[in-house]
Amino acid sequence: MAIMGNKVTLNNKNIIVLVAAAALVILLAAGGFWLLNSKQTKKGLAPEPTQAPLVLSKDSLGLKQSLTKTDKKSGDLVLENNDNFKIIYLIYNDEFIVFVNKSPYEEIKQKSEGWFRGKGFSALDLCLLKISFTATKETRPDFSSTDAVPFGCATPIVTQK
Repeated sequence: MAIMGNKVTLNNKNIIVLVAAAALVILLAAGGFWLLNSKQTKKGLAPEPTQAPLVLSKDSLGLKQSLTKTDKKSGDLVLENNDNFKIIYLIYNDEFIVFVNKSPYEEIKQKSEGWFRGKGFSALDLCLLKISFTATKETRPDFSSTDAVPFGCATPIVTQK
């Protein structure tokens, strides 16, 4: 590149140097962008910390064991049977089924949950005990999956045995 007065003249050698410098700047910028992007991707691939599975406390587990004690390996135990609801423990599945027999559904469901709380279980325990509620079309015509779990438990909680 030669400067003559106010004019700048470019020869082939100067053009090659300018193109090489521009290419180097572009490559450095692209490399920096790729490096930053790959670090963010690696962060996204790192395993997220896992929450320990929720389990019944020792006291609650003891309550459950005393409530469901049997020599049977399968079948069920009727734990409560009244005009409003029936509570059955399925031995093999380690699960409680509550049949709501009367309307209004929500009120009877709360009474059946009160039965469990009366035995010493907390609201969180009700979510961890694997309790399923069911009703007839007469007692709950619009029965949905949210009706099948205890109040306050949006979805069934996966627990550790």
